[in-house]
Amino acid sequence: GVEIGEQRLGEIFLNLQKKGAHNINLVTGEHFAPHIKAAVIAARKAGLNVPVILNSSGYVSQETLELLKDIIDIYLVDFKYMDPDLAKNYSMAYDYPAVTKAAISKMVALTGEPRFDKNGILKSGVLVRHLCLPSHTDDSKEIIRYIFETYGRKLLLSIMSQYTPCG
Repeated sequence: GVEIGEQRLGEIFLNLQKKGAHNINLVTGEHFAPHIKAAVIAARKAGLNVPVILNSSGYVSQETLELLKDIIDIYLVDFKYMDPDLAKNYSMAYDYPAVTKAAISKMVALTGEPRFDKNGILKSGVLVRHLCLPSHTDDSKEIIRYIFETYGRKLLLSIMSQYTPCG
């Protein structure tokens, strides 16, 4: 990797926009939140007008979301486990379900319902991703039920399946 500063990061965002990017997708960048915020603010002053996405594992603090609230348009967030024991076994984070639920709640409060442009491109809102784990479909059903009962149409849900049994 190459170390870059906030100014250069903002220039990269503007260059991506100039090349036709529909958004700036910040993948698990929460640990750089203050620097990202400064870069986005500088880029917006220089003409950045595409949505900025926080692409998150879901395990994100309320403090980080509060810091980034004025610069993030779209939250693309994983919801991996409802069962704390699964979270502990696979991610060493027993509190993952509670932290992720709180994060999604804050994200929805910050963005409101999904909004699209005239071409159907998402401009703001929350998109929750869930990967169905083999042998854990009951957990997946709990996540889907929770999302539907809690948010209805206030967010988008993407169910991913990357497991195909042989035979």
